[in-house]
Amino acid sequence: IFERWRYTRSSTPMQARIEDFRQKLLSHNPEPKPCERGPDRAVSLGSLTELLNTFSDFIQDRTAYYLDSNITQPLTMSHRLSFAE
Repeated sequence: IFERWRYTRSSTPMQARIEDFRQKLLSHNPEPKPCERGPDRAVSLGSLTELLNTFSDFIQDRTAYYLDSNITQPLTMSHRLSFAE
């Protein structure tokens, strides 16, 4: 029942996947905050690998422009932060 409710709430498979991944990120960092630019803002290789593995079927042979506008921006929009934060 929960699965069906979740998919009716999200209008596309991409939106559902983004929401699932957002919840996963929030479980690791429940209160994301802005940080200063510099080396502490870097994205770890593990985080990038997890992102790419989660969305690989959507990304396929597309560019980073697709990744940014269709995945990372919608993923981070609610907190108005970058993926690194």
